[in-house]
Amino acid sequence: MIFFIIWFTAIIGFSVLSLGMARHRKSLQLAALSTKQEKKRLWLGLIILSCSLIIAFFGFPKAEAVPIWFGILTLSVLKVVIYLSVKLNPIKQKSTVKPNKELKSEINHKVPHGITTT
Repeated sequence: MIFFIIWFTAIIGFSVLSLGMARHRKSLQLAALSTKQEKKRLWLGLIILSCSLIIAFFGFPKAEAVPIWFGILTLSVLKVVIYLSVKLNPIKQKSTVKPNKELKSEINHKVPHGITTT
């Protein structure tokens, strides 16, 4: 359970950090922030990440807390990066191409006798 609390806190921290950066806000088509607001968001994201480290220190033995915290940070930043990548580059659906009449007649000539195409 403590893993999920740290993971969720780290995801929130990285999300706030990414929303504090101008390039991510622009790519997500959000309104631009002033430099003061950007700095507030960046500090808030770092404070939230620090809270996840504090939670890790209270949840695990001290020697194990830091490596576990870095592992959870890795997983949470991957989730945020994948979300930003998918959001910025959505998967394009396959377009349905309707065959033209010339191509259809050409296909009909190559079909053996007794088999019909629609």
